[in-house]
Amino acid sequence: MVYICKRCGRVFKSWNSYIAHIMFGIEGTKKSSKYAKRK
Repeated sequence: MVYICKRCGRVFKSWNSYIAHIMFGIEGTKKSSKYAKRK
């Protein structure tokens, strides 16, 4: 099974690495933290 990130199109062969990318790669970025403060 292959998992593809809808935002960046990156391909992951394992579910754990895919989840880690979503949790840390997207939510852990400085950009998302700025948007969170605005909300």
